[in-house]
Amino acid sequence: MSIQIKTAHMEATDCSLITVEACMMRGFSGLQLIGSHTDVCKSGLERAKAALEAIGFKLPQRKVVLSMMPAELRKDGSQFDLAFALCVACLSNTQLKQEKLGSWLFLAELSLNGELRPVKGAISSALLAMSNGLEGLVVSHKNLDEITALLNLRQDGPLTLKVLAFKHLKDIIAWLQEEASAKLPLTISDNREKASGTFELKPNFDDMILSETMNKIALVIACGRHSLFLYGSPGSGKSMFCSRLPSIMPKMVAEDHIESLRIHSAFQANVCHKLMIGSPPLRAPHHQASSAAVLGVPECPGEVSLAHGGILFLDELPEFRRDLLEALREPLQVSYVTVSRARRKVTWKSRFVLLGASNNCPCGWFGSVRRRCICPTSKVLNYKRKISGPIIDRIDIHINMEEFMVDRSSLFVRSSSMNSKNDEKTQTQKLRNDVELALAFSNKRNEHLQVDYNCSLGSEQLHEASQLSSQSFQRMISAFGLTSISNRGIAKALKVARTLADLDQSKVIQEQHFRLALSWSHESCAKERGDEAYGLI
Repeated sequence: MSIQIKTAHMEATDCSLITVEACMMRGFSGLQLIGSHTDVCKSGLERAKAALEAIGFKLPQRKVVLSMMPAELRKDGSQFDLAFALCVACLSNTQLKQEKLGSWLFLAELSLNGELRPVKGAISSALLAMSNGLEGLVVSHKNLDEITALLNLRQDGPLTLKVLAFKHLKDIIAWLQEEASAKLPLTISDNREKASGTFELKPNFDDMILSETMNKIALVIACGRHSLFLYGSPGSGKSMFCSRLPSIMPKMVAEDHIESLRIHSAFQANVCHKLMIGSPPLRAPHHQASSAAVLGVPECPGEVSLAHGGILFLDELPEFRRDLLEALREPLQVSYVTVSRARRKVTWKSRFVLLGASNNCPCGWFGSVRRRCICPTSKVLNYKRKISGPIIDRIDIHINMEEFMVDRSSLFVRSSSMNSKNDEKTQTQKLRNDVELALAFSNKRNEHLQVDYNCSLGSEQLHEASQLSSQSFQRMISAFGLTSISNRGIAKALKVARTLADLDQSKVIQEQHFRLALSWSHESCAKERGDEAYGLI
């Protein structure tokens, strides 16, 4: 007699259905795992054996062989532990209802005392179970929240997948035996309220003084998902501004949310609550991060993929390695990154909003009104040339941060004085309301164009999105004499102008919208800093 139990093997965000088959045969008593597997997978057999003995199960006094099919696929991970334990348990105890095993997918790591631990890839495994028409999924109770968040997003039909979450192996054995005293597992219906809802994101803009320009920039980025590069002296608020943008951004669309859940589930066993309710992720790698950490490897996503649906913030952008910055060209252009190795090639989704921040020189005070720059001209030039033209050209908005000349004491009392007025909306709430109004206005048009945000508008869609006649559209572009701006730069300015028009509830891109968008281009920003005198533009 043989026992077959279904489980899953993860490769990036994709999953393969694995069947664990076990039988008893002649030979010395013990457990033997055959097939292609790693040491982590093989050690799961010992964890399963210890867990069964911990709950009082007597192992069969015969040789037990376990095989994982398909045999040629190299298996890795600890998610097979539960399937191993149940195979051995069914061979030892014929009272277990084996008919349940064939239509369920089992996924959990086991501790030595039988507790179920969460595993990576629970989101992809749930999608695999649905695509294969399985009845349900059995997981650790610590994986239930993220699966609940996934099933809340599925809008393509009725919920047919059952999900049972257990805390201990003995509870699963009791469920298979259909004991009346069995402890009931957690289910999706028990967990829906916990895996949804909202909460106040911190940090937010309530503790930051925003100029009129930066207020507009924050709205444009949140509404249109445009990329941004901030230049300025130390302490001017570049990092502070970028780290607070997620607090006013809308929740991710369902497609990005599901893909982000899959990526983070492949990265770690427990997905954070903010991501489960749809808040855009913010990833801010250090400037000494390696290419593998930022771009990813076949076994693990990098920062560009973990930022999918959200923000990738590169502080001190010129300090990143040149080859690493150049590698960002493809993800910025096509919204995915392909990592190739000798035996594997994996594609990770990576549609993110790029935020960059930089000083104007190595000492940081070039162009400052507070302090004098001490850098020689050669160092200033080398510093500014660290970022290549193609990367600069892929960023939508370039802004020189102003140095606020205000009473310093007001910076430390402003937040508390604002919060004392309970009848007024905070700065963050006002920004969020403006974003919601602009998105409601733009979504009507973008649904027809089949895009989610203005940053995704194609070159052939810009004219239709502008709501201008062909002659007016051509006249608006040619009126500014854009000889120094690339075609990509003009397209990006038009997308930003479309977002500015949405904020004004205007169906048509006005000339002032396009003029303001052009003033945020790299060329205009560089002239404002005085880069033209150094021959940098």
